Amino acid sequence: TINVESERKVADSHLNLYKELHNLRQKSTFINGEAQVKALNQNVLAIRRSLKGDYTYITLVNIWDEFEFIDLSVAFPETTSSEFEYVFVNRRSQHSKKDKTKPYSITLMPKEAVVLKSKKIE
Repeated sequence: TINVESERKVADSHLNLYKELHNLRQKSTFINGEAQVKALNQNVLAIRRSLKGDYTYITLVNIWDEFEFIDLSVAFPETTSSEFEYVFVNRRSQHSKKDKTKPYSITLMPKEAVVLKSKKIE
């Protein structure tokens, strides 16, 4: 049995991951921004949230049992010159929060989900 007390003590517990996602949902981009949902291929779903004057967030979910190599600039050409920061990673991730990446060189582990943040849109 898993209880809340033990979950609080583990940084990547389900409880703490849920809290991180809940905090992201409070950002103005998620509340007031536009959403674009795209299947990047048969295995990866991307959700882009953007708001003028604020950050753009892209959620990537690999539902497959294999590595996926992603070029976001194909699906979202406006991201070509952007640098992204990992703001949410799950247990399966080889990345850490605050790691940086370019849109054309993203690797997702099997069953990995991440949220990336880019610079503010003016």
